[in-house]
Amino acid sequence: MSRRPRLLIVDDEPKILEMLEIACEANDWHVDVATSAHTAFERHLDQPYDVLLVDKNMPGMDGISLIRHLRERDTRVRIIVMTAYPSVDSAVQGANLAIDAYLEKPFSTISLVPDTIARSLDELARAREEARGAPRCGGPLAPPAALGRATGAGARRPRSLIILAGVSSPDARGVVTGELSGADDEVWFVSDRVALMQQIGARRPDVLLLHRELATLSVVREIRDRCPRIPLVVASEDLGIRTAREMIELRVNVLAHRSLGSHDVRRPIRQLMRTLRAVGGKRRRHRGRVVVRKTSLRCRLTRCESRTSDSGRGSSQG
Repeated sequence: MSRRPRLLIVDDEPKILEMLEIACEANDWHVDVATSAHTAFERHLDQPYDVLLVDKNMPGMDGISLIRHLRERDTRVRIIVMTAYPSVDSAVQGANLAIDAYLEKPFSTISLVPDTIARSLDELARAREEARGAPRCGGPLAPPAALGRATGAGARRPRSLIILAGVSSPDARGVVTGELSGADDEVWFVSDRVALMQQIGARRPDVLLLHRELATLSVVREIRDRCPRIPLVVASEDLGIRTAREMIELRVNVLAHRSLGSHDVRRPIRQLMRTLRAVGGKRRRHRGRVVVRKTSLRCRLTRCESRTSDSGRGSSQG
């Protein structure tokens, strides 16, 4: 960055603000502080910051509400949450608001804070380079021109290719595919890890939905090694706070600690699908997410069998 990165620290405790200011002063950053979410919101609107370090629990407007209001106006600012009262619910909320990290107080070491901020600034710099048209390194795999039997030899590629992994419940399948309704997108089901990795390599999907036994850190890490920026939905009923925190660091786009069939999971999935399946609108890519103006969504369901020798075949259902 040509100018000094701008950082805003938001906490209602003056001693915490002083400690964090001192921890960050060794870096060449412009650092401001705010003692309330309302003040932070107004300052960011007046002169946007690059990174916000936000305490979750504050009187009046809390940290999650502040982030939600910010995201309605700014999808690019990097946000880090800190809290002395960690919970799976707040971590999931933060993940679905595209935070970069979820830090627990007291910090294991004070250097954790500037180190986390530095990583966010590095990612912001890369995102700006990509926005200027620089070649992307390690981005999502490009879609193939044709998908063989899935669309017919020589047929044009569907608008989007989606893989649902570990979705064994008919009710969950019905809910998810109901959110995708249409006829032009392709949806594949896989039931095990081997089949999932084969299909990622063979089909090069646009989005992955991981459910139940495949919604694990080891699976997400392997996917991120292959496709660092592919949009990911992870739904696990056994989600713990440590796992949720690592899912955030692995840049999961939608995180849920309930079944895909749960009512409160449908909204973030629907929002993600609406933005990722955009047709005819302007696209802006930020941290692997696509923000769009106009959308159209259609899908055709295809069953993907997990047999190794036949993993590329499926039976059309729609």
